[in-house]
Amino acid sequence: MGWMMRNPIRSGVAAVLLSLAVATPAAAQSGSWYEMSARRQIVGVRALEANIGYALGRLNVRAAPAGLLYESNLRYDSGRFEPKRSWDLSDGVGTLALSLSGLDENWDLEELDEFDDSDLGSLDLGLSREVPTVLSLEVGAAEVQMELGGIALQRFTYKTGASETEISFDTPNPVRMDRLELAAGAADFKAYNLGNARFDTVEFSGAVGDVSLDFTGGWSGSASGDIKMGLGTLNLTFPRDIGVRVEKRGILASFDSSGFEAVDGGFQTANWDTAESRLTLDIRAAFGDIDVYFVN
Repeated sequence: MGWMMRNPIRSGVAAVLLSLAVATPAAAQSGSWYEMSARRQIVGVRALEANIGYALGRLNVRAAPAGLLYESNLRYDSGRFEPKRSWDLSDGVGTLALSLSGLDENWDLEELDEFDDSDLGSLDLGLSREVPTVLSLEVGAAEVQMELGGIALQRFTYKTGASETEISFDTPNPVRMDRLELAAGAADFKAYNLGNARFDTVEFSGAVGDVSLDFTGGWSGSASGDIKMGLGTLNLTFPRDIGVRVEKRGILASFDSSGFEAVDGGFQTANWDTAESRLTLDIRAAFGDIDVYFVN
């Protein structure tokens, strides 16, 4: 994680928002470390809104076991952070929220230089396969692994400052997602099998870093998206059986147009007119390379 963790957290560690529900403190570990675990069954809940914020450490998100609305385990340093939580259920819609605030607003992340990665805390979160969920997740500086396949995501928003992020949809989303919104500052960002997310609209915004967006998966229907890149390398992977059209802006960013035909001011695959599913991307890139790969 190293130096990339410092700047984003120094400005925001005092008021970092997470969101979960009904958490139960566990026994204290050595020093000032605590674990806080929670789980809730699907009882009287027809939809879930979850707003998760995580400042520092390791974050894992996955599908929860059948019958659970969510389950979570948060490990944190009680000498530096104070978790807060709330849960509300109204007309069958559950709202899940948890905050992790710094006890000292002037606390400096560089104090953590003496610790290794295992001492930065962790959050493990499982979400329902059965209840449609709107998930908003904000991360400061973390090592993020998300296996979102099977989670019933109606909308997913993910924003991070300086993190190593890997997102995957190994199995199809049980529900249609209206919007997939991803944003990264200075980050190493990878997303796989995005076709399984079953989104209508996708948006990615990246400042600096290496970004890989893999749109393979089980496509059903068509989609559109906007990709904005500052400085770095953008790798795009598409399955050959969908029609793809790319409209690119930004004269200082190179674009690998092999596999495309120039049509009406953009680039599109030869099967655009006959493909059952189509993806249209508007790409705005300032500096760097845009590399394209096609797979069967």
